[in-house]
Amino acid sequence: MMRFAFIFLLFGIVVSLQPIQAQPLSERLTKMVMTNWPDSFSVGEKKPYVKWSYEQGVVLKGIEGVWQQTQKPEYLAYIKKMMDFFVAEDGSIRTYKPDDYNIDNVLSGRILLFLYKQTKQEKYRKAAALLRKQLDTHPRTKEGGFWHKKIYPHQMWLDGLYMGEPFYAEWATMFKQKKAFDDIAQQFIIIEKHVRDSTTGLLYHGWDESKEQQWANKVTGNSPNFWARAMGWYGIALVDVLAQMPDNHPKRGVLLSILNRFTVAISKVQDAETGLWYDVLDKPNEKPNYLEASASCMFVYTIAKAVKAGWLPYANMSIAKKAYKGIQQKFIEIDAKGLTNLTGTVSVSGLGGKPYRDGSFAYYMSEKVVVNDLKGVGVCIGAALEMESLKDLAAENMLLLQQKIGGWPKHLHDKTFGYDKVYTDKEKKDIVASLSDEDATIDNEATNKEIRYLAWAFKETGNQRYLAAVEKGVRYLLAAQYNNGGWPQFYPDRSMYRGAITYNDNAMINTLNVLYDITQRQHHLEIITDTTLVKQAANAVQKGIDCILKTQLMSNGKLAGWCQQYDEKTLKPCNARKFELIGISGSETVGILSFLMQLSKPTPEIKKAINAGVAWLEEVKIKDFKVMEIPDKGYVKGKDRVVVAEKGANIWARYYDIDTNTPFFCGRDGIKRYKLTEIEQERRVGYAWYGTWPVQLLSKKYPAWKQGNL
Repeated sequence: MMRFAFIFLLFGIVVSLQPIQAQPLSERLTKMVMTNWPDSFSVGEKKPYVKWSYEQGVVLKGIEGVWQQTQKPEYLAYIKKMMDFFVAEDGSIRTYKPDDYNIDNVLSGRILLFLYKQTKQEKYRKAAALLRKQLDTHPRTKEGGFWHKKIYPHQMWLDGLYMGEPFYAEWATMFKQKKAFDDIAQQFIIIEKHVRDSTTGLLYHGWDESKEQQWANKVTGNSPNFWARAMGWYGIALVDVLAQMPDNHPKRGVLLSILNRFTVAISKVQDAETGLWYDVLDKPNEKPNYLEASASCMFVYTIAKAVKAGWLPYANMSIAKKAYKGIQQKFIEIDAKGLTNLTGTVSVSGLGGKPYRDGSFAYYMSEKVVVNDLKGVGVCIGAALEMESLKDLAAENMLLLQQKIGGWPKHLHDKTFGYDKVYTDKEKKDIVASLSDEDATIDNEATNKEIRYLAWAFKETGNQRYLAAVEKGVRYLLAAQYNNGGWPQFYPDRSMYRGAITYNDNAMINTLNVLYDITQRQHHLEIITDTTLVKQAANAVQKGIDCILKTQLMSNGKLAGWCQQYDEKTLKPCNARKFELIGISGSETVGILSFLMQLSKPTPEIKKAINAGVAWLEEVKIKDFKVMEIPDKGYVKGKDRVVVAEKGANIWARYYDIDTNTPFFCGRDGIKRYKLTEIEQERRVGYAWYGTWPVQLLSKKYPAWKQGNL
């Protein structure tokens, strides 16, 4: 067996390589919070933030999600420490006054429920029970909607839906109070009924049932503007409640309809260039309106979570992806200490109070825009978590559909890898139960495509599960290789033509390219730092090269190209499917030559194989002809495929006789024919009998390679 220089050089490099992984944005923001607020939350000039507030609940909910994703104990310890600053052993809450009837104060109860679930400490349950008790007597509108605060009578604000309903729903789920979801759903229904603008679909910030407030429209009671973060609060409240709501609840469909209307409305006011949203949603061109961070994060969270849950069509994910990219480009900054900061969040916006906030456009523009606002950071962590786990919906589905042996089946490759379906829990269980190692293959790019995608997803998210799946997939490729260096189309199922060494559709070449990229530390596959696995990949590449050299065919006494499949024992050409007969392939030869041309320091044997293969492609070129598809209603699919003369055009056949280099074709009857018109129309249009595969190789790749390998 020949050895090549790149392998020896490689081993000297690999051992010293360490993975350089940028932490996911969710963890980087969490690190910033824990660094800047190590003991208790503070505001302004580092004054102790001793007031029980919804802001701490927002940011700790984000960190809770990071803990759920990573299980790192320091995150749980931090959440507990920050809540223990307020919660006494008897369950009382420092500075909390239930008689204030402030719906904002309920939100942080979600963190108390989380801590009770994790620690079983009664003080957290008792403290949460105090907040739940507030809801029993909280003042309401005539229709039953919670007032925003006692000091703001008769008013419902969109903000209040997030402050109260997700906690209410989590309590109802934890303590089996399903009837509570009637009341929870009604809160969303009431406010949408009053504040939704029928023209734009957008929701006004607040509604005054009494119509007495200066800011209230005297006919509708609505505030005058569509404030982005208010709609953001409403959106994240919707999806967080839906996550808790029983599937068979009679009002669930109503909330899903609200969610869909909400999404349509915000999609129409998304900034086309950045993907972000303006602070006042419907006035993008009115100065000094600006793109605002917290609302943009909320919309990303809402849409991404809803799509993954199957509540919104997958097409909506493009809204979230574009916005998330805009968030990272515009609002994420690294400071001199290396901490990740969130810019662009408006500190606060409300209605009424002292000094009076009239809800005008000028008022919204008067509020300060700050760095690392706790509300903004909390929802940005949440949005990042949704997008990181979305990296994806495809990546998660790849984990779900990976066979136990490590490979993937080929029928999953529709559209976006075929992995854009949102599966129900039952469907997931059924999939896991139906997985069969017999389906694992490298045909149609299967397994190799998943390995590459998951490697990219790991670099984007740092999710260790993706790395583990990549390594499992690579081990599958290594296990599938024959001792002679070839790969079967399927493994472990080697029945019929599945066991033959397969160059067809670049199956073996795709595999070699993956393994070669591992050895060269490139194209995201440098994430594999297990030196044993890297060495095994290098050895597999070497064996694969040996197999390629041994299987290059002779035609008319000269080295030529390669066949699609070879007998795994004798290395002689063999048939594949009934219409895929033995012949030198104009397509597969290109893939093999392209692989060989990328090898560093090629040996004389490799150079000889490349030069001969290129010479053969030049020899069998069919000059002054091209392939056309013509409409023909008399055929299935309404078209036919023909070869026509055209000066200067060049094509190559998929199959050439080994001895004569004559192009041939074959229908499903298995009979070799020498004219395309002699096989059935279904095969004429259903298989690539002619193509221009070698054009780039002959015009660009080979001349460049030859110049460097004289």
